[in-house]
Amino acid sequence: MQHMHWYYLLPLISGLIGWIFNTILIIFLFKPHQPKKIVFFTFQGILPKKQQALANRLATIIAEQFPLNDIKAKISSPESVNAMLPAAESAIDDFLRKKLVEKMPMLSMFVSDRLINELKNIFIDEIKILFPVLINKYADNILNKEALKSVIHNYLNNITAQQIEIYIKKNTPILKIIQWWGLVSGLLIGVVQLCLILLS
Repeated sequence: MQHMHWYYLLPLISGLIGWIFNTILIIFLFKPHQPKKIVFFTFQGILPKKQQALANRLATIIAEQFPLNDIKAKISSPESVNAMLPAAESAIDDFLRKKLVEKMPMLSMFVSDRLINELKNIFIDEIKILFPVLINKYADNILNKEALKSVIHNYLNNITAQQIEIYIKKNTPILKIIQWWGLVSGLLIGVVQLCLILLS
């Protein structure tokens, strides 16, 4: 019985090499998490090494694309202000009926439901004007691109490569796909090589 020529194993060998190569690539994508010095060389995972630069880049992109003006317009809109009015009205009512009289007992003889309602209406009318101004001023101080970029950058920079690795492995098949793609592409290359050998 004639022995099988070794080159018939080329697809299997190439597929195995592709799978191993991509597996090693995935390992070095995340590990080592901290820089490790071996002789004269320092090694660190690609993602941990580039994390600060990636965090800065992503934070810049997100901050640039984030609809800050739409959010400011939404939170200062009449609908949003009207949604806050019941709480403001309740606080004003409590102040006029209880706290004001507690602080100034002499006013109790002048305070009536009619007076309280009139004062409440005056305060509410002023609040309707004042709230959007205050909200916009506060939003301008808080909701700006630099502040948003700083928050996002700090958040992304504080996520460890280990956390990212665990999350990706649990929630997406991308790493497995990369491994299997190495196997499939290796097999295809091996088949092409085998065909070239057989045709030569």
